Amino acid sequence: PSRLVRGRPPASSGMRISVGIIGAGISGLVAARILAKAGADVVVYEKSRGLGGRLARRRLGGADFDLGAPAYATTNPDLARLGSPWGGQGTYVAVPTMNALAHALGEGLEVRTSVRVERVRRRDGVWDLGGGRVHDAVLVSVPAPQAAPLLSEAPDLARAAGSVEMVPVWVVLLSYSRRLEFVGPVSAPLGWCGRESDKPGRVEEPERWAVHATPDWSLLHVDAPPEFVTRFLQGAFEERLEDPEVSFLAAGAHRWLYARARRPLGRPFLWDPRLLIGACGDWCLGDSVESAYRSGSDLAHRMIESAGGFDPNPMETLGP
Repeated sequence: PSRLVRGRPPASSGMRISVGIIGAGISGLVAARILAKAGADVVVYEKSRGLGGRLARRRLGGADFDLGAPAYATTNPDLARLGSPWGGQGTYVAVPTMNALAHALGEGLEVRTSVRVERVRRRDGVWDLGGGRVHDAVLVSVPAPQAAPLLSEAPDLARAAGSVEMVPVWVVLLSYSRRLEFVGPVSAPLGWCGRESDKPGRVEEPERWAVHATPDWSLLHVDAPPEFVTRFLQGAFEERLEDPEVSFLAAGAHRWLYARARRPLGRPFLWDPRLLIGACGDWCLGDSVESAYRSGSDLAHRMIESAGGFDPNPMETLGP
Protein backbone atom coordinates (compact mmCIF):
# COMPACT_ATOMS: atom_id res chain seq x y z
CA PRO A 1 0.00 0.00 0.00
CA SER A 2 1.04 3.58 -0.55
CA ARG A 3 2.15 5.70 2.36
CA LEU A 4 1.62 9.42 2.75
CA VAL A 5 3.43 11.26 5.52
CA ARG A 6 2.26 14.81 5.97
CA GLY A 7 5.09 16.46 7.87
CA ARG A 8 7.07 14.57 10.51
CA PRO A 9 5.61 12.54 13.36
CA PRO A 10 6.34 13.79 16.89
CA ALA A 11 9.88 13.14 18.09
CA SER A 12 10.12 10.65 20.96
CA SER A 13 10.64 12.15 24.41
CA GLY A 14 10.54 9.38 27.00
CA MET A 15 7.78 6.80 27.11
CA ARG A 16 4.89 7.60 24.75
CA ILE A 17 1.60 5.93 24.09
CA SER A 18 1.09 4.69 20.53
CA VAL A 19 -2.33 5.38 19.01
CA GLY A 20 -3.70 3.98 15.76
CA ILE A 21 -6.60 5.88 14.23
CA ILE A 22 -8.70 4.19 11.55
CA GLY A 23 -10.23 6.74 9.19
CA ALA A 24 -8.98 10.14 8.02
CA GLY A 25 -12.26 12.01 8.14
CA ILE A 26 -12.79 15.11 10.27
CA SER A 27 -13.31 13.28 13.56
CA GLY A 28 -10.25 11.09 13.11
CA LEU A 29 -8.00 13.95 12.03
CA VAL A 30 -8.97 16.32 14.83
CA ALA A 31 -8.51 13.53 17.37
CA ALA A 32 -5.10 12.78 15.86
CA ARG A 33 -4.03 16.42 16.15
CA ILE A 34 -5.03 16.69 19.78
CA LEU A 35 -3.38 13.40 20.73
CA ALA A 36 -0.18 14.22 18.84
CA LYS A 37 0.03 17.67 20.46
CA ALA A 38 -0.39 15.96 23.85
CA GLY A 39 2.62 13.75 23.11
CA ALA A 40 1.18 10.51 21.70
CA ASP A 41 2.75 8.72 18.73
CA VAL A 42 -0.17 8.77 16.29
CA VAL A 43 -0.63 7.04 12.94
CA VAL A 44 -3.81 7.53 10.90
CA TYR A 45 -4.86 4.76 8.49
CA GLU A 46 -7.14 5.62 5.58
CA LYS A 47 -8.45 3.13 3.02
CA SER A 48 -8.91 5.81 0.33
CA ARG A 49 -6.19 7.65 -1.56
CA GLY A 50 -6.94 11.00 0.09
CA LEU A 51 -8.10 12.65 3.30
CA GLY A 52 -11.43 14.01 4.39
CA GLY A 53 -14.05 11.28 4.09
CA ARG A 54 -17.27 13.07 3.12
CA LEU A 55 -15.31 16.25 2.41
CA ALA A 56 -14.20 14.69 -0.86
CA ARG A 57 -13.86 16.71 -4.04
CA ARG A 58 -14.35 15.63 -7.64
CA ARG A 59 -13.15 17.15 -10.87
CA LEU A 60 -15.72 17.25 -13.67
CA GLY A 61 -15.88 19.29 -16.84
CA GLY A 62 -12.57 20.97 -16.06
CA ALA A 63 -13.55 22.27 -12.61
CA ASP A 64 -13.72 21.10 -9.01
CA PHE A 65 -16.89 20.22 -7.11
CA ASP A 66 -17.49 19.58 -3.42
CA LEU A 67 -18.76 16.02 -3.65
CA GLY A 68 -19.89 15.63 -0.04
CA ALA A 69 -20.63 18.24 2.62
CA PRO A 70 -21.28 21.50 0.72
CA ALA A 71 -20.54 23.78 3.70
CA TYR A 72 -20.54 23.73 7.48
CA ALA A 73 -22.24 25.74 10.21
CA THR A 74 -20.40 26.23 13.48
CA THR A 75 -20.04 28.41 16.54
CA ASN A 76 -16.66 26.84 17.35
CA PRO A 77 -14.00 29.53 16.76
CA ASP A 78 -11.26 26.96 15.97
CA LEU A 79 -13.38 25.31 13.30
CA ALA A 80 -14.64 28.65 11.96
CA ARG A 81 -11.13 30.00 11.34
CA LEU A 82 -10.39 27.08 9.03
CA GLY A 83 -12.98 28.30 6.51
CA SER A 84 -14.38 31.38 4.77
CA PRO A 85 -17.86 32.82 5.52
CA TRP A 86 -20.52 31.86 3.00
CA GLY A 87 -24.28 32.17 2.95
CA GLY A 88 -25.98 32.69 6.29
CA GLN A 89 -24.36 33.81 9.51
CA GLY A 90 -22.14 31.13 11.02
CA THR A 91 -21.85 29.16 7.76
CA TYR A 92 -18.43 28.51 6.22
CA VAL A 93 -16.68 26.75 3.35
CA ALA A 94 -13.07 25.74 2.99
CA VAL A 95 -10.99 27.15 0.12
CA PRO A 96 -10.35 26.11 -2.63
CA THR A 97 -12.56 23.08 -1.89
CA MET A 98 -14.09 21.62 1.25
CA ASN A 99 -11.35 19.00 1.20
CA ALA A 100 -8.87 21.73 2.20
CA LEU A 101 -10.36 21.59 5.70
CA ALA A 102 -9.19 17.99 6.07
CA HIS A 103 -5.73 18.82 4.71
CA ALA A 104 -5.38 21.67 7.20
CA LEU A 105 -6.17 19.29 10.06
CA GLY A 106 -3.88 16.62 8.62
CA GLU A 107 -0.85 18.91 8.26
CA GLY A 108 2.08 17.62 10.31
CA LEU A 109 0.47 14.24 11.03
CA GLU A 110 1.49 10.80 9.81
CA VAL A 111 -1.31 9.57 7.56
CA ARG A 112 -1.03 6.32 5.64
CA THR A 113 -3.45 6.24 2.74
CA SER A 114 -4.64 3.26 0.68
CA VAL A 115 -4.40 1.11 3.82
CA ARG A 116 -7.53 -0.90 4.66
CA VAL A 117 -7.77 -2.15 8.26
CA GLU A 118 -10.09 -5.14 8.17
CA ARG A 119 -9.73 -6.38 11.74
CA VAL A 120 -8.66 -5.14 15.16
CA ARG A 121 -7.47 -7.74 17.67
CA ARG A 122 -6.18 -7.50 21.25
CA ARG A 123 -2.95 -9.50 21.61
CA ASP A 124 -0.41 -9.45 24.45
CA GLY A 125 -1.74 -6.18 25.83
CA VAL A 126 -1.63 -4.24 22.54
CA TRP A 127 -3.90 -3.78 19.56
CA ASP A 128 -3.00 -5.60 16.37
CA LEU A 129 -4.41 -3.93 13.24
CA GLY A 130 -2.89 -6.46 10.85
CA GLY A 131 0.08 -6.05 8.55
CA GLY A 132 2.48 -5.57 11.45
CA ARG A 133 0.55 -2.51 12.70
CA VAL A 134 0.47 -2.57 16.52
CA HIS A 135 -0.66 0.18 18.93
CA ASP A 136 -1.36 0.71 22.62
CA ALA A 137 -4.72 2.35 21.87
CA VAL A 138 -7.09 2.41 18.90
CA LEU A 139 -9.63 4.97 17.75
CA VAL A 140 -12.15 3.98 15.07
CA SER A 141 -13.38 6.91 12.99
CA VAL A 142 -15.55 5.39 10.26
CA PRO A 143 -19.34 5.17 9.69
CA ALA A 144 -21.18 3.23 12.40
CA PRO A 145 -21.95 0.10 10.30
CA GLN A 146 -18.24 -0.18 9.46
CA ALA A 147 -17.12 0.65 13.01
CA ALA A 148 -19.16 -2.11 14.68
CA PRO A 149 -17.11 -5.09 13.40
CA LEU A 150 -13.83 -3.29 14.14
CA LEU A 151 -15.00 -2.91 17.76
CA SER A 152 -15.82 -6.61 18.18
CA GLU A 153 -13.40 -7.12 21.09
CA ALA A 154 -15.24 -4.40 23.02
CA PRO A 155 -18.77 -5.88 22.74
CA ASP A 156 -20.61 -3.04 24.45
CA LEU A 157 -19.08 -0.54 22.04
CA ALA A 158 -19.77 -2.78 19.06
CA ARG A 159 -23.44 -3.10 20.03
CA ALA A 160 -23.78 0.66 20.46
CA ALA A 161 -22.25 1.38 17.05
CA GLY A 162 -24.33 -1.37 15.46
CA SER A 163 -27.51 0.22 16.77
CA VAL A 164 -27.00 3.36 14.65
CA GLU A 165 -28.78 3.07 11.29
CA MET A 166 -27.27 5.12 8.52
CA VAL A 167 -29.02 6.06 5.29
CA PRO A 168 -27.59 6.87 1.85
CA VAL A 169 -27.63 10.08 -0.18
CA TRP A 170 -27.15 10.33 -3.93
CA VAL A 171 -25.31 13.44 -5.18
CA VAL A 172 -25.39 14.60 -8.79
CA LEU A 173 -22.89 17.17 -10.10
CA LEU A 174 -23.93 19.34 -13.06
CA SER A 175 -22.13 21.94 -15.17
CA TYR A 176 -23.55 24.38 -17.73
CA SER A 177 -22.20 26.96 -20.16
CA ARG A 178 -24.04 29.93 -18.62
CA ARG A 179 -25.42 31.11 -15.30
CA LEU A 180 -28.74 29.64 -14.21
CA GLU A 181 -31.39 30.93 -11.84
CA PHE A 182 -32.90 28.29 -9.61
CA VAL A 183 -36.41 29.32 -8.54
CA GLY A 184 -37.27 26.22 -6.52
CA PRO A 185 -38.80 25.04 -4.41
CA VAL A 186 -36.39 22.43 -3.10
CA SER A 187 -38.63 19.44 -2.55
CA ALA A 188 -38.44 15.68 -2.99
CA PRO A 189 -36.66 14.11 -4.71
CA LEU A 190 -34.31 17.08 -4.24
CA GLY A 191 -32.95 17.57 -0.75
CA TRP A 192 -30.46 20.37 -1.39
CA CYS A 193 -29.22 22.31 -4.41
CA GLY A 194 -26.23 24.64 -4.35
CA ARG A 195 -24.27 26.66 -6.88
CA GLU A 196 -20.68 25.54 -6.53
CA SER A 197 -19.35 28.45 -8.60
CA ASP A 198 -20.68 31.00 -6.07
CA LYS A 199 -18.58 29.72 -3.19
CA PRO A 200 -15.54 31.76 -2.05
CA GLY A 201 -12.28 30.90 -3.76
CA ARG A 202 -13.91 29.02 -6.64
CA VAL A 203 -13.63 29.73 -10.33
CA GLU A 204 -16.85 31.23 -11.70
CA GLU A 205 -16.95 29.28 -14.96
CA PRO A 206 -18.32 26.90 -15.94
CA GLU A 207 -21.60 27.21 -14.05
CA ARG A 208 -21.65 24.34 -11.55
CA TRP A 209 -24.34 22.91 -9.28
CA ALA A 210 -24.37 20.10 -6.73
CA VAL A 211 -27.75 18.42 -6.30
CA HIS A 212 -28.40 16.17 -3.30
CA ALA A 213 -31.35 13.78 -3.25
CA THR A 214 -33.39 13.27 -0.11
CA PRO A 215 -32.37 10.29 2.07
CA ASP A 216 -35.75 8.64 1.48
CA TRP A 217 -35.43 8.86 -2.32
CA SER A 218 -31.81 7.73 -2.10
CA LEU A 219 -32.75 4.73 0.03
CA LEU A 220 -35.48 3.75 -2.41
CA HIS A 221 -32.98 3.92 -5.29
CA VAL A 222 -29.87 2.86 -3.40
CA ASP A 223 -28.89 0.26 -6.00
CA ALA A 224 -30.00 2.21 -9.08
CA PRO A 225 -27.47 2.72 -11.88
CA PRO A 226 -25.68 6.09 -11.67
CA GLU A 227 -26.91 6.93 -15.18
CA PHE A 228 -30.54 6.63 -14.06
CA VAL A 229 -29.92 8.72 -10.93
CA THR A 230 -28.17 11.41 -12.97
CA ARG A 231 -30.98 11.69 -15.52
CA PHE A 232 -33.73 11.70 -12.90
CA LEU A 233 -32.21 14.27 -10.55
CA GLN A 234 -30.97 16.47 -13.40
CA GLY A 235 -34.51 16.53 -14.77
CA ALA A 236 -35.96 17.41 -11.37
CA PHE A 237 -33.40 20.21 -10.99
CA GLU A 238 -33.93 21.69 -14.45
CA GLU A 239 -37.72 21.73 -13.97
CA ARG A 240 -37.15 24.32 -11.23
CA LEU A 241 -35.06 26.71 -13.30
CA GLU A 242 -36.28 30.13 -14.36
CA ASP A 243 -35.23 29.36 -17.94
CA PRO A 244 -35.47 25.63 -18.71
CA GLU A 245 -33.56 26.07 -21.99
CA VAL A 246 -30.10 25.29 -20.68
CA SER A 247 -26.77 24.53 -22.31
CA PHE A 248 -25.66 21.44 -20.46
CA LEU A 249 -21.97 20.46 -20.35
CA ALA A 250 -21.29 17.53 -18.02
CA ALA A 251 -22.76 15.47 -15.19
CA GLY A 252 -21.69 12.85 -12.70
CA ALA A 253 -23.27 10.96 -9.80
CA HIS A 254 -21.94 9.60 -6.52
CA ARG A 255 -23.66 7.49 -3.87
CA TRP A 256 -22.75 8.10 -0.25
CA LEU A 257 -23.87 4.76 1.19
CA TYR A 258 -23.50 5.87 4.83
CA ALA A 259 -24.34 9.55 4.53
CA ARG A 260 -26.51 10.28 7.56
CA ALA A 261 -27.51 8.69 10.84
CA ARG A 262 -31.26 8.21 10.89
CA ARG A 263 -31.07 8.50 14.67
CA PRO A 264 -27.65 9.54 16.07
CA LEU A 265 -26.10 7.70 19.00
CA GLY A 266 -26.90 10.59 21.34
CA ARG A 267 -23.46 10.86 22.97
CA PRO A 268 -20.26 12.31 21.55
CA PHE A 269 -18.14 9.13 21.40
CA LEU A 270 -17.65 5.53 22.53
CA TRP A 271 -14.75 4.65 24.81
CA ASP A 272 -13.50 1.69 26.86
CA PRO A 273 -10.87 3.02 29.32
CA ARG A 274 -9.75 -0.46 30.29
CA LEU A 275 -9.04 -1.69 26.77
CA LEU A 276 -8.08 1.74 25.36
CA ILE A 277 -10.34 1.51 22.32
CA GLY A 278 -13.02 3.93 21.17
CA ALA A 279 -14.99 5.29 18.26
CA CYS A 280 -16.08 8.68 17.04
CA GLY A 281 -17.79 10.27 14.06
CA ASP A 282 -20.62 12.54 13.05
CA TRP A 283 -23.03 9.63 13.61
CA CYS A 284 -22.54 10.02 17.34
CA LEU A 285 -24.15 13.48 17.50
CA GLY A 286 -25.69 14.23 14.10
CA ASP A 287 -24.63 14.45 10.48
CA SER A 288 -22.64 17.67 10.31
CA VAL A 289 -18.99 18.69 10.07
CA GLU A 290 -19.27 20.31 13.50
CA SER A 291 -20.69 17.06 14.95
CA ALA A 292 -17.68 15.16 13.61
CA TYR A 293 -15.25 17.79 14.92
CA ARG A 294 -16.75 17.74 18.41
CA SER A 295 -16.87 13.94 18.50
CA GLY A 296 -13.20 13.54 17.65
CA SER A 297 -12.12 16.35 19.96
CA ASP A 298 -14.10 15.04 22.94
CA LEU A 299 -12.84 11.49 22.50
CA ALA A 300 -9.22 12.61 22.23
CA HIS A 301 -9.45 14.53 25.49
CA ARG A 302 -11.11 11.55 27.15
CA MET A 303 -8.29 9.28 25.93
CA ILE A 304 -5.70 11.64 27.38
CA GLU A 305 -7.55 11.65 30.69
CA SER A 306 -7.72 7.82 30.72
CA ALA A 307 -3.98 7.55 30.05
CA GLY A 308 -3.12 10.04 32.77
CA GLY A 309 -1.71 12.52 30.27
CA PHE A 310 1.14 12.20 27.78
CA ASP A 311 4.53 13.86 27.41
CA PRO A 312 3.98 17.39 26.08
CA ASN A 313 4.63 17.75 22.36
CA PRO A 314 3.40 21.11 21.04
CA MET A 315 3.00 21.20 17.27
CA GLU A 316 3.99 24.33 15.41
CA THR A 317 1.45 23.85 12.65
CA LEU A 318 -2.23 24.73 12.66
CA GLY A 319 -4.20 22.90 15.35
CA PRO A 320 -7.61 22.95 16.97
